[in-house]
Amino acid sequence: MRKILLIICILGAFSMMNAQEKLQHGLLLGGGKGNISSPIDPSYIDGNGGHINGFYTNYLGNASLGYRIRINRIKVPKDFLDIDMNVNAKAWKATEWYRFESSQIPEASGYGDFGMGGTSMMLCFSISSTYNYRIFKGLNAGIGIAPTYFLENQDDRGLDIPLMVKVGYDFKFLEIGMNYKYGLLNTLKEDFLKSGKFRDWQINLFIPF
Repeated sequence: MRKILLIICILGAFSMMNAQEKLQHGLLLGGGKGNISSPIDPSYIDGNGGHINGFYTNYLGNASLGYRIRINRIKVPKDFLDIDMNVNAKAWKATEWYRFESSQIPEASGYGDFGMGGTSMMLCFSISSTYNYRIFKGLNAGIGIAPTYFLENQDDRGLDIPLMVKVGYDFKFLEIGMNYKYGLLNTLKEDFLKSGKFRDWQINLFIPF
């Protein structure tokens, strides 16, 4: 009997919670750019016993495809929670500059710099959670975190937990927004890098069903 009463109480509480919330869900599209914070470890710099003269990155862009669940609170209509599940792609160019002597390159005389690099891309999966507030009419802003797991990151670290801020305007049938993610963990791993953290911004379209 007690178990039955407990189950009834749990179901009743769950029903009351659902009655106080209104769910929305739909497609989420995004694209943008950013930069990569990648300072060199001083011990690897030429002149300090190292061989690296510079490391430069050019963040080409990012794109995402996902699904959003929005939890609207009926009793507090200005507050809502967004849970976004995204598959993301990031692409960038990186160039490493090395110091060489003429003995290493016969055609050169004295000392010089030699650059090498290429284009890289990583796929990742993220689940973000943001607390949001409706400021005026359709204008809203939010803050949260976006734990990200890199699917193709064999040599680098596979996890990041960026802080996330966002703004948007809800037209009811469509919401246009912008977000900025500040990576906290090193996701680029090279011996000569002191850190390798992503800073992303994106323009988003939320299309509710």
